[in-house]
Amino acid sequence: MSSMVISWTACVAIFQLMVQLVLAKDFSWCDPSLCEPTQRHIACRNTGAFHRRCQPDSFQVDLNSYKAQIMHAHNKRRNFLALGKVPGYYPATRMATMVWDDELQYLSMLNSRTCKLDHDDCHNTYRYANSGQNLCAVWRPRSPHVNVTSLVEECVGLWFNEYPLIDSSFIDAFKVTAIFEDYGHFAEMNVDKNFALGCSILRFTRPDYPSVYIYNFICNYASLYALGAPVYETGYPASRCVTGKSHFYPGLCSTREEYDPNW
Repeated sequence: MSSMVISWTACVAIFQLMVQLVLAKDFSWCDPSLCEPTQRHIACRNTGAFHRRCQPDSFQVDLNSYKAQIMHAHNKRRNFLALGKVPGYYPATRMATMVWDDELQYLSMLNSRTCKLDHDDCHNTYRYANSGQNLCAVWRPRSPHVNVTSLVEECVGLWFNEYPLIDSSFIDAFKVTAIFEDYGHFAEMNVDKNFALGCSILRFTRPDYPSVYIYNFICNYASLYALGAPVYETGYPASRCVTGKSHFYPGLCSTREEYDPNW
């Protein structure tokens, strides 16, 4: 009897250990399956501290009250494009309405805390295996007050207003040219299956520009454009939305629509 109890106890212990190992893998940012072999994940062994290049007055802007504004800044422009109102571009048949994702926000925050406007090597997650990212830097005179709405509108507007640099042929099959960095933001924010985003703003200073605050605005997205693949499927607006169109953005699908962000 005692041997049976011991065996059962051992089995339970082994099972618990296996569960712990699986959970550890599921939530390990250092899992090599998240990134390419030569890449390091932004969250791997990252405590969330500011990079050593950041000045002591570096400040993470609280965006809890601005999530809806950031989503609207994206969705109203996606809706405009999806309805076929942008010159030179066809409507979209199944473009997502973006919603907020706290995990994407967390990873964008880690990027912002480098105090450097640069894409990180890898910020994928188990849900978003091909996560995209847009960056923007805005300079303002030093002031204790920050107009977050103005910053967001300026940055998202700059990204969207890259549209004259390419045309609908890039939408049908995305390609990279010598000026890719000048139009990539527009393509990224309009990938049709980009149903989720999370953004961060960091305010910091640089010794060589003592009279200004620099605001780095980072947005991470559920998906990324793929070379040779459509940025979005063209056709009659919202005609392929399985769950119907959005009440607020008639060119976009409802937030109940399900997408596979990976490719």
